[in-house]
Amino acid sequence: MKIVPRIPSVLLLVLPLAACVVDLDDDKVTLYSDKDYEGAREQWFDRNGRCRDVPGYANDRASSIKCDGEVTVYDHDDCRGDSRTFRCNVANLHDYGWGDRISSIRY
Repeated sequence: MKIVPRIPSVLLLVLPLAACVVDLDDDKVTLYSDKDYEGAREQWFDRNGRCRDVPGYANDRASSIKCDGEVTVYDHDDCRGDSRTFRCNVANLHDYGWGDRISSIRY
């Protein structure tokens, strides 16, 4: 008689869920200093449509962006100047002409 180990059914239900990461902060924007979401980062968490200036140490230094929903980026403080709206994550802002250019955001 061959003994086959049994995996509890509860474990079978948990394994597929463990492979899926759910971000509970669904109103978040993150700027990264390097492409592919690497390097130093700056984050904002509360979506309210206000303009936010990028802090001096991160100003004009973003090379990638992750956002939950839509975010508009600007090349000057106070949401002035040229702008571009992104509706998804962008691994390399340089591909869109926005690398090392973002000074403020609205989301």
